[in-house]
Amino acid sequence: MKQSEQINELAAALAKAQAVMPKAKMSGINSRFADKATGKSGAYATLDDIRDAVKNTLTANGISYTQHPYSINGEVGVETMLIHSSGQWMRSRFGVPSAKHDPQAYGSLLTYVRKFALAAAAGVSTQEDTDADEVSHEPPSSTISPDQVAIIRKELERHNKPESKILKHKNLNDLSELKQSQYDRLLDNIRQPIQK
Repeated sequence: MKQSEQINELAAALAKAQAVMPKAKMSGINSRFADKATGKSGAYATLDDIRDAVKNTLTANGISYTQHPYSINGEVGVETMLIHSSGQWMRSRFGVPSAKHDPQAYGSLLTYVRKFALAAAAGVSTQEDTDADEVSHEPPSSTISPDQVAIIRKELERHNKPESKILKHKNLNDLSELKQSQYDRLLDNIRQPIQK
């Protein structure tokens, strides 16, 4: 985090804003994390929910914010800056590595990091408490689907490449063990002509 030489006025205004800031609504639903047995709904706060929760409260206390995106070495992130009417400021960066390197993936990640960076900078709650289930366990669909296995096998046959070589290289017993995060890159590799 970086900041102006003094932040006393910004800190006081931020404390006032946080004292009355509403909890962010949770209008998004991620069915992968819904679990009737534990009562978790899979609800989460969208970027719009975060903006709605913080904008008026920050503005009423003389605080504005900016978010500037960046992409460096496969990491997509944003630099969020809180600026007080006195001229005092603080800024921080938050980024995550991108498994895919295309505009859609970068756009999705940018929305994700903007949401969490703004929520953290403003101090607003963003989602139902999951006791860190999302980071302590593999997601339910972490391996590829049977349809994706069929697509890989079709591409291997089409490009005259042996499945056994892929299994050995990836240290797999079966293609169904392949991680979702490896699927697109594997297809790209299969489709590449064999170097002579």
